[in-house]
Amino acid sequence: MIKNDLKITQDEIDRLAPIIKPEEAYFIDLTNINIKNLRAYYQMVKGQTEKSFYVSLVSGVIGFGLIAYGIFNELDISTYAGIITEFIAGVFFYLYNKTGLCTSLTEIF
Repeated sequence: MIKNDLKITQDEIDRLAPIIKPEEAYFIDLTNINIKNLRAYYQMVKGQTEKSFYVSLVSGVIGFGLIAYGIFNELDISTYAGIITEFIAGVFFYLYNKTGLCTSLTEIF
């Protein structure tokens, strides 16, 4: 997916490269190319952030299920596995939160 996005962006650059205009227009074209690249990068990061959230959510649900199963069936190993899984889910959510903050800052610019 990333290679396809980069290939599309590279194709756009290759398509615009032969069109050389006066100096002012050249910088405008260069700026437009950079904006297109930033948009593609932003979409890629946003998709990865959404996937990170869903992995964190699934991990948290699995951990909660293991804890509940261990409590109702009085299994210590399941409860401990659930606690460890919940800790891992917490780390995932922490990393997602940090990535989300960085992503929201890019919307300002």
